[in-house]
Amino acid sequence: MTIWTSDVTRHRKHYQQLGIKYNEGIVIPNGTEVGSILAVSSLSHEVALFADFNKEHGPLNHVCFAVENPDQVLETVDYVVDNGYRLEMKPFKHAVGEAFTTYAIEPGGNRIEIYGGSPLYFAPDYGPKMWKVEENPNDAWDEVNIFESAQFDGIREKA
Repeated sequence: MTIWTSDVTRHRKHYQQLGIKYNEGIVIPNGTEVGSILAVSSLSHEVALFADFNKEHGPLNHVCFAVENPDQVLETVDYVVDNGYRLEMKPFKHAVGEAFTTYAIEPGGNRIEIYGGSPLYFAPDYGPKMWKVEENPNDAWDEVNIFESAQFDGIREKA
């Protein structure tokens, strides 16, 4: 799941104290952490935290469902489209976590992510790998950086 928070670092530390591993982080030019990727298992992430400095969003950004591989992500896209539901983002590859993914809006209006093909992290000393917002950590293939979209206005203001 991905949740919004007004203090990524404080909340990340809370999860770390619970034994959740800090695999990747995202920072803005002044060094403020605006994203945190955490996991209990060998998956790249099971909890992600993103900054909402202006507290404009509810606490939940989306729920993610992990599948085994990119083909299963594409099968899900077919299902979503064939059944009249809306894709929010066409399939793409995350730079963070290196997985193939897509986002859709489910019948209740909630955002869901289908995520597959991410490497597994078994090394106990892995991470955190740190990303700069300007490296476009959300999308490995596109020039559009989601951190420049309206939902992240508070991040730009804080930078």
